[in-house]
Amino acid sequence: MGISDIEKLFGFKNKIKWGASFKIISYHLFGIWWIWHYAFPAKLLTILFLPVMYIISGKGITCGVHRLFTHKCYKVKTPLKIYLLLCYVAAGQVNMNKIND
Repeated sequence: MGISDIEKLFGFKNKIKWGASFKIISYHLFGIWWIWHYAFPAKLLTILFLPVMYIISGKGITCGVHRLFTHKCYKVKTPLKIYLLLCYVAAGQVNMNKIND
């Protein structure tokens, strides 16, 4: 039983991008390792910074790349486009050229 058979078993219609999957999993495992070894005890400013970055990066993904650049749901001026791109970069996602692959 190969990987493609497992993908079909779970009902995937597209092939899994194993290279990207490996990168994402490795990124998160490294983050967990780093937190375990270096982040505790966390300072108060770090704890307050976490939800702020969570919201900012989420806006960059949903409002910026997904709705504005992929679906072109609305039009905005250049400063807001730059802000949304910076928010997207803060999320650590793939580059914009690979969004519609």
